[in-house]
Amino acid sequence: MKIAKKIILLITFIASTESSIGQKIEIGKPYQDILLRNVVNYSKENVLLSTFNDKPLIIDFWFIGCAPCMELVPHLDSLQKANPRKFNILLATFENRNAVLAFTKKNPVFRKFPIITDLKRSDSLMLMFPHTKEPHEIWIDRNKVVQAITSNEELTTQNLVAFLNGASLSLSEKKELTPEQRRLPLFLIDREFNNSKGQLFYSYISEYDPKISNVSWGVQYAKENNTVKALCLNCMLDILYKVAYDISGPDKVFFNGKSWSENQAKKTPELKLPYSYELIIRDTSISKARKIMHNSLDNYFSLQSKVKQVEMPCYILSRLENRSDFISKDETPANNLDITVDKIIIKNIGIDFVINNGLYNNLEHEVLNETDYNGRITVTIPRTKELQKIKKELNRYGLDINIEKRKREIIFLENIN
Repeated sequence: MKIAKKIILLITFIASTESSIGQKIEIGKPYQDILLRNVVNYSKENVLLSTFNDKPLIIDFWFIGCAPCMELVPHLDSLQKANPRKFNILLATFENRNAVLAFTKKNPVFRKFPIITDLKRSDSLMLMFPHTKEPHEIWIDRNKVVQAITSNEELTTQNLVAFLNGASLSLSEKKELTPEQRRLPLFLIDREFNNSKGQLFYSYISEYDPKISNVSWGVQYAKENNTVKALCLNCMLDILYKVAYDISGPDKVFFNGKSWSENQAKKTPELKLPYSYELIIRDTSISKARKIMHNSLDNYFSLQSKVKQVEMPCYILSRLENRSDFISKDETPANNLDITVDKIIIKNIGIDFVINNGLYNNLEHEVLNETDYNGRITVTIPRTKELQKIKKELNRYGLDINIEKRKREIIFLENIN
């Protein structure tokens, strides 16, 4: 009876051990000792994993055709020379024994470390530390506890010294993608699993999204991550091209030889719908980002875009007899804009801001500042597109406005189909 109980306990222990070996070892957990087979560069061909774990242990999974692996092993050798007898290195590969032996003859640095060869996905070591991409690094302390699972990039002198001194490691875990995750767009994979560290360039165009309530656009450089970002939300195509070419104002986009407003009356689908656009590029050049943006728009919408200097009618804002009644007397930064049914009351607002907004009257031509003044103004003008009414009121402040022709940069778009 006692013998039977002992046999049952032994079978239960073996089953439990086999079950634990068949599972992935999580960071912070100890491993169950296993027998390693097909070991070269060592006194025994079959040996327990714990044999190499009398000191902290780095297990490096590699293969012969892996360029980063070829760089990492000499680096590991240098780290071990700098920390003699303080940690062990164990190499592991699916390459067959003969191929590994032939390779190590030509690459003697690999002969310095024991190498497990002929690994299969079903082997205990692979079940404990599953992965599909090498290099793959396992950091195990002398208590058999897995402290980190990383890429080769984390194997720095600073991280190794912290590991050998028993410090708590907070290294990024090298995570493997599931088959479903591998089907995700690459920029999502990089964002989710690499904090967008690998992203060099990304361009995205989408149709109108009702969940985005505001319409906005702009291009900015972010110094903290050395990237330029262009973002346009629910904008008409002419706005996208104005952002791409850094050109503002009305009458700045012509499509197939006609102004944008003339074309809007037609039922051309790409002219009637708003779009959203995003560009992220790891660079410091905003001009480079804009060039990529207009190339992307051209390619998707099958257009050819170019900029030409053309004489265009403009509203020219000028000063009368050097008068300055329009100049704000208020030196505080406070400003106010009050638009009523028939008036636009501008108080202490920069003249360029007022002009860029077309005097808040949605005028049909671009307004240009030829007053030789760039400060704040305080004026009241009628809410109308009738030039004579606006002119009469501006004259009271010493300003004048007239339609004249000026050379302006115009964006011309042509279908290439």
